[in-house]
Amino acid sequence: MTETALTTTHGGQVATVDIDAAFADFLRLRVAEGDASPATVRAYYSHVKAFAAWCAGQRIDPATADAGALELYRRERFVAL
Repeated sequence: MTETALTTTHGGQVATVDIDAAFADFLRLRVAEGDASPATVRAYYSHVKAFAAWCAGQRIDPATADAGALELYRRERFVAL
């Protein structure tokens, strides 16, 4: 994966998050007891990247997207398929 940063605002504060590091932590802690296959890592990363791109187009901060934003994303994604 390439190094990617996400700049997010939350509560008026601006923070830059290293997406790759945060995602690696997620996979290590939450997926397949830290033993996710390379194909799983690629698939998850692809999904997260697509969601972040959609959020940018909607002017939504992906780090603070609410359930309504996730529902809209899923609806648009599945209708588009």
